[in-house]
Formats: sequence, C-alpha cells, structure tokens
Amino acid sequence: MRRHRDRAVAFFGLTPEIIAVSTSMFLLGCGENLWRRFLPKYLQALGAPITAIGAFGTAEDFLDGVYQYPGGFVADRYGRRFALTLFISLAAIGYAVYWVLPSWQFAFLGLALVMALTSAASPTLFAVVGDALPKEKRTMGFTVQFFAAYQSSSRRRSADSPLRRSVFAPVCASDSGSRSSQRSSR
Repeated sequence: MRRHRDRAVAFFGLTPEIIAVSTSMFLLGCGENLWRRFLPKYLQALGAPITAIGAFGTAEDFLDGVYQYPGGFVADRYGRRFALTLFISLAAIGYAVYWVLPSWQFAFLGLALVMALTSAASPTLFAVVGDALPKEKRTMGFTVQFFAAYQSSSRRRSADSPLRRSVFAPVCASDSGSRSSQRSSR
C-alpha cells in the first residue's frame, strides 16, 4: 500500500511545498467565493447604480490580468516571502474597506486592494512550485496547483449553476417564493 502511495506522490510531484501551496490556494479561493456572489447585492444596498455594479465586475476582470505583472516583479525583486506578506496585508486592508464601506464608491478601492492577493500572488505561488520541484516534475506540479485553484474558482460554479438551479429550485423554493407565484397564476 505504501508503495502505491509513494508512486502517486512521485507522479504528481506532491512535495510538502506543493501540498501547502495547493491547499492554501484552494482554501483561499473557497473563502473568497463565499462572499463574492453577494457583493453586487451589497453594492446595490449601498445605492450603487447598475452601471457601477457592471463596472465593478469589469474592473475585477481587468485587475485580474494586469496585477500579475507587478506581482511577479515584486516576487522576483524582493523575494517570495516578502511578496506574499505584502499581498496578504493589502488584501486584509481591502477586506476591511469592504466591511466599513461608507458608500459604494469605496468598493473600487477595496477591489484594488483585495485583488493583490487574488491576482498579484499568482506568479509568486507558481514560483514556489517551480523552485520546489525538479525540472521534469514542474508541469505536473503546476497542473496540481492549477487544479486546486480551479476547483475553488467561481468559473466552475458558474458553469454548472444553471443545471443546479433547475434541479434544486423547485425542491428548495419556499412558500413565499416561487411556488406562491405559481399558485397565483392558476
């Protein structure tokens, strides 16, 4: 049994560093996705117009791509430990901004800070994987890390959410919700 486990560990390149990085990416992604779907409603409750909510989503996608370049620079120039500490600190400040938003406009400031962890830390985490593995195992290490990040991302959830809604909506609907509107239409 131990031999099979050792072969699987060797095949997937599961060093302690890879396991730690992949687990942290998975947990951070899950935690992030717990609140992300409610942010548009939160902005709406703060009085944000629909165009601002759409601009928020667009800014999030834009920052997701752009922040990776300075994130890689900081990691290479100042070291991975400093970079991760900086990105986590910026994200914590961003979450605090979300928590005490005086108005919806400040959500863009929070977004700019929160995306430091989401996007800018990606090159640093991939560098940790690259450093931890020999050259012939790096592809598998990157695959394991990407899989951990992808499993917690909203892309997977949004891809299968119409199917889940169609299956569970009739089961989970309350009397004050969609079932009552079906009764009134009869």
